[in-house]
Amino acid sequence: MTRGGQGMTRSRSAAERGSDGYWWALAVVTIILCTPVLAVRYPPLVDYPNHLARAWILFHYSDTPLFQQNYRFHAVPVPNLAVDIIIPLLLRGFGVFSAGKIFLLMTIVLFVAGCHELGTSVRGKPTWLALPCCFAVYCSELLWGFLNFTFAFALFLICLACWLRWRPHWTTRRLLALVFMVGCTYIAHLMPYAFSCIAIGVMTLWYVAKREMTLRHAALALIPIVPPALVFAFYMQHGGEVGSVRWDTLKGKIAGALSLILTYDRRVDLLTVAGFLVIALAIILNRKSVRVFAPLFAASLCFFLLFLILPYGMLTGGGADTRFVLPAVLLLVLSLEIHLPPRTAVALLAGGLALSTLRIASIASAWRQMDKKTFAALALLSTVPDGARVYPAICLDCENKVQRGLHHAVLYATVFRHAFVPTLLGMDSQQVLLFRKQGIYRGLGAEGWMHSVGNFDFVWEYVIPSSADEQLQRCCPIVQRDGDFALRQVRKEGKLGVPAASVTGH
Repeated sequence: MTRGGQGMTRSRSAAERGSDGYWWALAVVTIILCTPVLAVRYPPLVDYPNHLARAWILFHYSDTPLFQQNYRFHAVPVPNLAVDIIIPLLLRGFGVFSAGKIFLLMTIVLFVAGCHELGTSVRGKPTWLALPCCFAVYCSELLWGFLNFTFAFALFLICLACWLRWRPHWTTRRLLALVFMVGCTYIAHLMPYAFSCIAIGVMTLWYVAKREMTLRHAALALIPIVPPALVFAFYMQHGGEVGSVRWDTLKGKIAGALSLILTYDRRVDLLTVAGFLVIALAIILNRKSVRVFAPLFAASLCFFLLFLILPYGMLTGGGADTRFVLPAVLLLVLSLEIHLPPRTAVALLAGGLALSTLRIASIASAWRQMDKKTFAALALLSTVPDGARVYPAICLDCENKVQRGLHHAVLYATVFRHAFVPTLLGMDSQQVLLFRKQGIYRGLGAEGWMHSVGNFDFVWEYVIPSSADEQLQRCCPIVQRDGDFALRQVRKEGKLGVPAASVTGH
């Protein structure tokens, strides 16, 4: 009896130590993921300045006549509002840059919580596989500054975890709670709501096919995704656009498949890919057994298939196919239960976390370099008169990966100087804030782009072809230049009279 009791005590103690180790590891991973955001003042995500500027305008719209002159509200349930709702609320108590970083940290913490909760819902207990999944928050979508998508994706993971946990026994309270959470996902961004519909739909079909769910129970399980679908139908009738369909190239598909790996440094990318291939091979060779949570695995396969067959552009958005890689990979990993020799399991997990940490360190290093350049850009933009109209002479195809992080740095002039910058907003159907006047801006290289410069007071120049720079010199003398950035003043006397050139640009 005594020996048996001691054995049970040792077993419980080992289980408790393992649980404690998991929570400590999850905390360390969370700190690692937050470090790049905390290490810089201006996170150099491509669209980040646009988001901050738009939130700033929304917060100060009622007390800033310049904003009222340039922008108007379009009050429809646009499924792209995470930043537009949360950052203006944060601005009540924080400065704009602090509010932006708090939003990013919230996204990271929610993403970690989503990975943990989904893994726990699948296994009934925490799974160590959730730890490497957390690093996927620094996917290409985040580096491009698609903040609404990334925030909504974290909500999607939590919604899916709750659905799996509550599926065996629905109550009115649980259904209402999940309707609210899926509704929040829709308001944050359309794509993760679509992910919720696909994952919940596929898993419901699987349970019905296996006779583990009655049709009545299946109807209850689908209720959470219905109200947002009705709201989306209303939105499409009041401002929503289908947009054009654009197909990706083979090179684009390959880059999309690596969207969870790519950083600013190709050497790090190659090392990460090679490292994870070695880990995958070691798992295959050393596995004792592999169990699959079939419903989630089926949803993962569906996401992989959609990535392969869907176009690059649809519903006015770009990179639509690439965004299916994130749920495909995470749901695949979290659907697995891999049994390995203990020492092998620890070594492979440590190797995967080390590779992921190296990738985050590489991103943080690039961010620190760009942070210094952002400071230089702000120094130039601070000389712009209040309310000035600034033409952004920018060329995405001319920039390398590091330079691309500051592609929209000119939008900080909207925050500091109430400046009007025509690249603030995308498609009208993607936000509730719209321009009052359209058609005054033609991007660099477009037909007649030099003539549209005359509609502005200043030109913001950043990494453009020499031919375009030469044309700007004829009409827009430089006020200041610092590295890749230049601020030019537009001469108003006479006509520009400069023919448009062929420039690879916007």
